[in-house]
Amino acid sequence: MAQNVTEVFRAKVPSVGLVLKARADIGGKQDAYCTRIREDAENGAEAAVETEYSANVDCSFNFAGGDEEMDIPYVAGGEVVKALPVFFETRYFFRGDFKPIDGRKVKDVRIEHRMASVADAFNYDDGTLVGTLDFINEPGRFRLDLRIVFDDASERTVMLEFWVVSVKMNVARDYTEIVKTIDSEKPNIVRAFLSKTFWGAALDRDGEPDDKSWYEILVDVFDYYESACRRIVHNPHRRYEVAVEWQRADRVKRWSPQLANRFNRIQGDRLEHERFRTGRLEAESDTPENRFVLHTLKELRRRLEEFGGRLKDAEQVSQSWKEGIAERGKRLEKLARHPFFRGVSRFEGFRQQSLVLQKSAGYAQILTAWLKLKSALRPGGDDIDVGYRPISTLYEFWCFLKMRDMLKARFGDPIKQEWQDRSPEDVLDVRDLTDDYSGGDQLCKIDVVFEDRIGTKTYLLSYQKTYSAKEGADGETIAGLNPQRPDIVLSVIDGESTFTYLFDAKYRIWPKGEIDASPRAAIDDMHRYRDAILYRLQKAELKHEIIGAYVLYPGRPEPHLCKEYDASIRSENIGAIPLLPGHLEQLERRMTEIIGKADAHAHLDAVIPTRGTTVVVGKGFSEESIPTIVLQPNEWPNISGSGAKFISVPYSQCDKMPASLPALVRLKSNNKAEVIVKVRKLHSDDGSHKNYSIESTPEGYTR
Repeated sequence: MAQNVTEVFRAKVPSVGLVLKARADIGGKQDAYCTRIREDAENGAEAAVETEYSANVDCSFNFAGGDEEMDIPYVAGGEVVKALPVFFETRYFFRGDFKPIDGRKVKDVRIEHRMASVADAFNYDDGTLVGTLDFINEPGRFRLDLRIVFDDASERTVMLEFWVVSVKMNVARDYTEIVKTIDSEKPNIVRAFLSKTFWGAALDRDGEPDDKSWYEILVDVFDYYESACRRIVHNPHRRYEVAVEWQRADRVKRWSPQLANRFNRIQGDRLEHERFRTGRLEAESDTPENRFVLHTLKELRRRLEEFGGRLKDAEQVSQSWKEGIAERGKRLEKLARHPFFRGVSRFEGFRQQSLVLQKSAGYAQILTAWLKLKSALRPGGDDIDVGYRPISTLYEFWCFLKMRDMLKARFGDPIKQEWQDRSPEDVLDVRDLTDDYSGGDQLCKIDVVFEDRIGTKTYLLSYQKTYSAKEGADGETIAGLNPQRPDIVLSVIDGESTFTYLFDAKYRIWPKGEIDASPRAAIDDMHRYRDAILYRLQKAELKHEIIGAYVLYPGRPEPHLCKEYDASIRSENIGAIPLLPGHLEQLERRMTEIIGKADAHAHLDAVIPTRGTTVVVGKGFSEESIPTIVLQPNEWPNISGSGAKFISVPYSQCDKMPASLPALVRLKSNNKAEVIVKVRKLHSDDGSHKNYSIESTPEGYTR
């Protein structure tokens, strides 16, 4: 598809002689975004289509993303202005031109960002800064920090901040709901140390903090904490004590009335040998409060040094960010070595509440910062800025949780739930801070097992289930040449039979006219999964494992499109299901249909065999080599309905039965059905019929 890249944003910063432009292809995105927000407003949501823009210096903004340009000629530093969004989940090309200002030329420009991919995406040469940023899967606030170095060695920092929004969902409503749902299930798993954009989070004093929370809070409170420490070392709290001394009369500097009376009573030579009790006030710095301050300095420096050590060899973290971590550690160490703390001993806790810590200048700020660092973070609020994992990963996990909740609503609590965590709070190594997992951003592997009310069927719901590419033993499900890992797998286990359905969440949409449809490539992936995932029956015999495969995508349920997908599911059991917060009905209907299938007949109604072949229902007869016979329609024995115990075979057909039992009997039909039963032994012979005991009642049919 041809791109129409045009200028969508311009910022002028006179104080540094900068004109920054952003170019991108956002054709139709602004209208699609506004339409989606206004549609939600009709259902009670707030129709706030404008987003926020700001800078830390005086500047001007120009927006050209819509039908008409919008110009804001003056924006004061720190002021927040609102305009229609021009930054979406797509690629942007930035160019900044610098002119000399006050006789100074710009020597160098550096991008300050913790992600190396962002910092290294920009290049400065001879007055021109160019760079490319891709915001796919990362809506949120973005902060572009430019550290500008002039030829006279002076420096300035220019910060521009704006919102990146999504046309796939209502970020303010749907994305927030997804994040909160996941965080309530597994705290801290939604957050990422490395992300382009950030969101507001609230402090949770009762939560359990992790390393990411601790560092984000430290970045937020560091200047505040350091300032309080400096105030303390220059104006500390001291405890004053009276030091008692015995002095000769000529050394006493201050005479109290009591000492003067005693001096008058002493006569002659006795005065030379007499000593007078005096006291002087001494300031003592070794107080519990100062011990606490020194303890916090040492503990923060230790943890910061450990944190920086884990990121030392992480290529994903920018060099400037690593240097910033090391610099903070050095500043803390310098404070801890201040002469004031030389006489301060080890902190061993407080025996009682300290009014000094609660009210004294500097000390109260230290206590506040320390308590914040002991807190966890929760989505929502504006206490701390944090990053989230890519929305594509969060959407997948949210889809799984919604499916689990639907099964839970039907069957009650699961009988078994297994988590194999790969989340940051459970594995402490550098990967958890950089989110660099081999094989993709896999949050965890989960298996949840439900059982129906009477215990005849089991439902296994798996997240991130991996099918390995290997030979596999009999009765094992495998992949073809390459491993396969669909997002969600639902297995219906009915006795010896297993019926498997796949759900693959794709945070992508395909504009089909004015309707958001599932991407066509995602539908193709469902065919690939069904062909690639196999069940090894016995020896070299392979069977297809997957009955149905469906794409979950962030669309609204449009009646015409849902009808089209439903027809595809009925005919070939492959299709798509729109799924967003507040729009769960299509998935609920499909889940109800799968759960409500009574037997193998219902599950396999849409299974299509390869041309020239017949697919036999069931896996339960693969444990042993069993003879198989086929009876044509005119040779069918009498079977007394569902749950039958015997089949009655006329003598005219008995010669087809094998001499040794057990045996499989395939009963052919003129229509698409074909029933298979397993007979164990000859039960009786009434002279015209032989009656065989059925070990397995008719399970289903194939096509």
